Amino acid sequence: MIKVFENQTGAAASKVVYWGGGIGSVLATGTITATLQVSIDNGATWSDVGDDSLSGAGGFNFSLPLGCLVRLNATAATAATAVIGTVVDKSHDYAGGVPREYEDPLFVT
Repeated sequence: MIKVFENQTGAAASKVVYWGGGIGSVLATGTITATLQVSIDNGATWSDVGDDSLSGAGGFNFSLPLGCLVRLNATAATAATAVIGTVVDKSHDYAGGVPREYEDPLFVT
């Protein structure tokens, strides 16, 4: 998980995360109203990801393709901390009871 907001107060765009594809999760504490956004043109244009948004503390899952940038766009926040990270399907973690190596698809810009 990568922390994109820490003790955020007020409207702001979060730290940008390179998304390596697949299922992810957004989790937040505090009071926050925010929408997950994606950019496929290296940050020149940002678009909301469907209905994926937070209204208060909580979280949601999302699925996006390889090679895009993601961020949270907060329209309001009070002492909010938020993270973006991968959700790994346990059925794909192990082969024959031995953990398989996999690369973390997240890189912070």
